[in-house]
Amino acid sequence: MKQELNFSKTDFEKFLSRLRRFNLGAWEDVTEVLEKELEILNWEYVYKFRVNKRLSILVYSGIDRVSNKTRTRVDGFDTVKVILRLKSSDGVMYKKIKELKHVESLFSELERVLLLARNGRFVISETGWSKYIMLVYRV
Repeated sequence: MKQELNFSKTDFEKFLSRLRRFNLGAWEDVTEVLEKELEILNWEYVYKFRVNKRLSILVYSGIDRVSNKTRTRVDGFDTVKVILRLKSSDGVMYKKIKELKHVESLFSELERVLLLARNGRFVISETGWSKYIMLVYRV
């Protein structure tokens, strides 16, 4: 049975910073920006990697903003969600590309997914895009 991986905001941000060696670029904490833009309260920290002028990768960390740590859940594992954010002629569109459980393989799998996203692996498909982030977040 897989054990839940617990980590802090500091641990997660150190991991994101190490990804610079893959030319993923700098990340930024966009939690409060998204709250204002989308008028949705976030209980977790959200990070963004900018791929180009139109495309960004959002990473919903699963790290609680009150405790600055992952939550312990009795109903299963918490997750990290990776969502593409595309500025198009129709406005901003979102597409969830991966949901990763907080288990031992999280960081290696997240690294793989972020690199694939940066290289455009998930943009090609026209399906799965929505103007409403909560529709793709909950799927």
